[in-house]
Amino acid sequence: MQPRDISALISLGTPTLSPDGRTVVVAASAPDLEEDEYRGSLWTVPVDGSAQPRQLTHGEHDTSPRFSPDGQWLAFLRQD
Repeated sequence: MQPRDISALISLGTPTLSPDGRTVVVAASAPDLEEDEYRGSLWTVPVDGSAQPRQLTHGEHDTSPRFSPDGQWLAFLRQD
């Protein structure tokens, strides 16, 4: 590993499972070397592996996803 490879290190948060058990949402963060900070967004993926992970949010610091009990809403934290 070289210092330039640090930007490829992605850290995953604790995944949250949808109430119907079909989807997982997870926060992923990676260093942005140009801005000297971490960037984070939420990603979703079907539990059965039928599709590739898909970026769900495009914020810069999105974390801590949680589904509502009925699965209609997804709450998360976004730092300004």
